[in-house]
Amino acid sequence: MNDGEEGAEKTIPYTRFSEVVTERNGLRDQLASMQTELGSLKEQAGRADGLATEIEAMQAAHGKATASWDQERALLGAGLTSPEGQAVARSLYGLQPEAGRPALGDWLSGLSQEGADVPAGLRAYLQPAAPAAAPAAEPAKTAPRAPGAPPPPASPPGTGTGVTRDQIRAAKVKGTSTGDWADFKALSAQHRAQRTRRA
Repeated sequence: MNDGEEGAEKTIPYTRFSEVVTERNGLRDQLASMQTELGSLKEQAGRADGLATEIEAMQAAHGKATASWDQERALLGAGLTSPEGQAVARSLYGLQPEAGRPALGDWLSGLSQEGADVPAGLRAYLQPAAPAAAPAAEPAKTAPRAPGAPPPPASPPGTGTGVTRDQIRAAKVKGTSTGDWADFKALSAQHRAQRTRRA
């Protein structure tokens, strides 16, 4: 073989050369596109990890808020409405060993049972609400006054069989702690009626 024949064998037709160059350029473009897409996907994966972390933090915060509300509800249900009483109850509850410790609501319910051994620091806050007085009997109706007759003497406030502020307060405390507002409503209506009669 001579040099002319070897050169002829290594010659590539232009159409084939053009196809290879076009294919190579297409692959370059594909590679650049894939690298851009890969960068975008990495960024999205980073954001997804950040969102997953944020969701976990929100779930933890929600769990704490739920536990706090459950404690608050248990304390209010037991009649502990003052912040001091609630702090004392939480402190005494926390002193119990964790192993076998009942839920706060169950512990407070046990303390409100008849004959329960209530810790001394909590006794003042767990005193049962003063029983609301039974609605007073309707005062006897007097005969209508004759025209021109002077009005009957009014009894001084706070005397007689009227509803007292202490009775209304006790009924309000009972309503707040138990959710039973019937006594409070009855005493309030009776008090309004007494004030109307006096006027």
